[in-house]
Amino acid sequence: MLRTNSLVIAVLVAAPLAADWTPVVANHRRSVSQVSDSGEEKVLTEEVGRFLRSSKGRQLVTTKAQGNASAGLSGLLTELSDGSVWRIFFDRKIAVQQRVATGGNLQGPRRNPELENSKSIGEAVINGIPCKKFPVRGDGILSGYACRDVENDLLVRVEFVAERGGLKYRTVREMLDIRLNVEPEEEDLAIPSGFQRVESTQ
Repeated sequence: MLRTNSLVIAVLVAAPLAADWTPVVANHRRSVSQVSDSGEEKVLTEEVGRFLRSSKGRQLVTTKAQGNASAGLSGLLTELSDGSVWRIFFDRKIAVQQRVATGGNLQGPRRNPELENSKSIGEAVINGIPCKKFPVRGDGILSGYACRDVENDLLVRVEFVAERGGLKYRTVREMLDIRLNVEPEEEDLAIPSGFQRVESTQ
């Protein structure tokens, strides 16, 4: 199976300093398809969820697999001011600390040398949001692009084709129903009361 979570999470977690955070309320969808030599595609996995980010620098991305009745709702809660990341399993009522950044505030895209040195390959309007297109590079990636709303530091869409074990896979992740400058409810950006917390030992 194509492993793409690390790429998506890395882009989502990266954020600018507090003065630049734009609150966002949106939905998102991610799919992975196997691509045959003839170009036909077979959807292997599809996930949907919500994307919430506050002006104070707290962000929650929830996901739930479609077509799998046993799959529960999970979320990635990031405190952008100190780099703490929690994986929340809502059905199991447990939150597991993933990591804590040691360098204080996480560096945002405009302060990321890799992105700064990557030139835009065009512009587009995705789901009503103007954005710039950047090439997607990585191990096994054959082609792809990412559409980012640079002004609001928001990844609107990413699409790429990668090869693993002689097979080709297409991954598409996009933001839907995007509302900028809308503050999420604070209670929606917190580990629910009564959930067990498992803190990192690192």
